[in-house]
Amino acid sequence: MSEQISINKKKNKIDVGHFALAFLPFVVLLCIQMAVSMVPMIFAVFKMMQDGTLRSINNPNDMTAAIMGQLGDGFMWSLVVYAIISIITFFIWYKKLNGKNAVKIDYKKTFSVKTIIAIVIIAISLNFATSCFLGIVDHLIPSSMDNYNEMMDTAFGDASVIPLALYGTILGPIAEEMCLRAATIAHLKKSRCKMWVLLVVQAVCFGIIHLNLVQGLYATVLGLILGIIAIKTGSVIPAIVTHMVYNIFGFFITGYALEAIGDNFIAIVIVEIVTIVIAVIGYMIFKNTKPSYKTTQA
Repeated sequence: MSEQISINKKKNKIDVGHFALAFLPFVVLLCIQMAVSMVPMIFAVFKMMQDGTLRSINNPNDMTAAIMGQLGDGFMWSLVVYAIISIITFFIWYKKLNGKNAVKIDYKKTFSVKTIIAIVIIAISLNFATSCFLGIVDHLIPSSMDNYNEMMDTAFGDASVIPLALYGTILGPIAEEMCLRAATIAHLKKSRCKMWVLLVVQAVCFGIIHLNLVQGLYATVLGLILGIIAIKTGSVIPAIVTHMVYNIFGFFITGYALEAIGDNFIAIVIVEIVTIVIAVIGYMIFKNTKPSYKTTQA
């Protein structure tokens, strides 16, 4: 009896090694991004040194703007390269963690029409809710949006549609999901930590990788939802799809749809409440989803 209790305690004990390793994927993701994006930036700085542009720069903001101006689409294409490298890295990482004998998801049984509709509802409503949240923050604390708006304008303001769409709606979501909802969650599962800890850790890491307080806040909330979707379906694929739909609406649809509201604060708050309610309804439809696994025949 005492031996059985000892075994059970050992099984329930957190594996500190895997819990610590759960923070490594997002660190590696940031390192890959910085390493890849630094290459075109270094060339841009050398070019500015040669043509004398550096002599007229007096502060860090002007320096950043000048570098981005020199880069043109080079920065966005560097993000495309970073995403591809990250996808390959974390795909291998995830496969190594799960091993060859990992159970296979039966996607036909797991993903009913109802589940797919729920995921799409959640993604679209959350994107509208995020845009409205940014509008509310802009009204209440305008100064808090300065860094966010400057970062978005500097990084994506003049980018061509092709690299922006390729990175923002396809490769970026896949890279981030393979890092956070695949590799990180795999380590956290192996650590045997509580489910709420697992969800919070991967969501906070997701917020941190955006390197901006405002974006980090809503990314953390999105990360919680994406983590729940990945856990409930037993697969990273629906989280990738949700992330893609979220970004597609953010890039091409939500902004234009909300233009009709303009600066009407009351209307923004109403739309925020409505979209949150719709997201909750989508989750209520989705919450009973359970992964179905393929049976192996002897």
